[in-house]
Amino acid sequence: MLLSQNRLQAAADRRAELDLHINLLAERESTLILTKLARLEAHLGIEAPAAETAATVELTRRIDAATVLDELEHRP
Repeated sequence: MLLSQNRLQAAADRRAELDLHINLLAERESTLILTKLARLEAHLGIEAPAAETAATVELTRRIDAATVLDELEHRP
């Protein structure tokens, strides 16, 4: 019974790690798209409202995957 629980937990851990990696990749892709869109707006001379500009700056901030993993590992 304990071996079965250990296997189930190991599989759940692998799925959670895979989910995290997929989410980090999606985050990176979204950031890249937003960055390119902001550059395109600037190139075309389109001025975004201040609230959008502030949101774009925050959303295009680079997130270090190692930092995210460290924070997750140190949570209770």
